[in-house]
Amino acid sequence: MDLKNFGIGVGFLAVAYLFYRWVKNEKLDFEGKSDSGLLPQNVIGLWGSVILCLIAGVAFLLKSC
Repeated sequence: MDLKNFGIGVGFLAVAYLFYRWVKNEKLDFEGKSDSGLLPQNVIGLWGSVILCLIAGVAFLLKSC
């Protein structure tokens, strides 16, 4: 087992979890006039980051075996 790749995989999964926790409770601000929420395009980008971090984390975990 390669510990370097395992650590990288766990790191990516941790970042994905943190992004997920941040995005799931945010309110959408469709007009962009207030600072109370995120714009829809920002939410889509953050969900894309969550998915990419999950894929990279799983890939590195599989590579470490």
